[in-house]
Amino acid sequence: MKTTPLAIVALLIGALLSRSYGISDTERELKRLMDERDQAIAAATAPVTARFKTAAQQLLQRAIQLGDLDAANKIRTAIGDETSTQNALNAAGPLKDLRNHIAGTKWKAVPGAILPGGLGQALSFTEKTVEPGNYKYDALHDNVTITFNHGGKAVLMLARDGVHLQLPKGPVVYERTAD
Repeated sequence: MKTTPLAIVALLIGALLSRSYGISDTERELKRLMDERDQAIAAATAPVTARFKTAAQQLLQRAIQLGDLDAANKIRTAIGDETSTQNALNAAGPLKDLRNHIAGTKWKAVPGAILPGGLGQALSFTEKTVEPGNYKYDALHDNVTITFNHGGKAVLMLARDGVHLQLPKGPVVYERTAD
């Protein structure tokens, strides 16, 4: 079969236009894979979240009937935390912009955690820095890379629950505080 010059020109123009948008085929494929993963995670966690909410609501009713207001408040908090965490993680899939998610948050070290060198017992994320220390940070997918002022870096991962930072392939070292 012979290819016409017009078909060749059309293919070349198509290739040039796809390159001009700045997204390579590899990046497009990565985005597609990540979207599929995010949808699968949301679908997989939905039944677990629904069962938790149902059981927690029943437990809340029992605590109220028994007059255990302290337990009732803790259960309400757990239900609210789960709902807000799931909303953050599942709104159109898991977090699209981790920097916006953690900017303005405060974190405290979990008891007994061995912290990466240079990080203190408490962290506060601003839009551009981690305090105390005025360290710069980058947030990509679920990783937070903190760059110290005199070189060196620490990498933390946001756990699936959205309220814990952990070492890559390691233990949880920080939890988000209410402030």
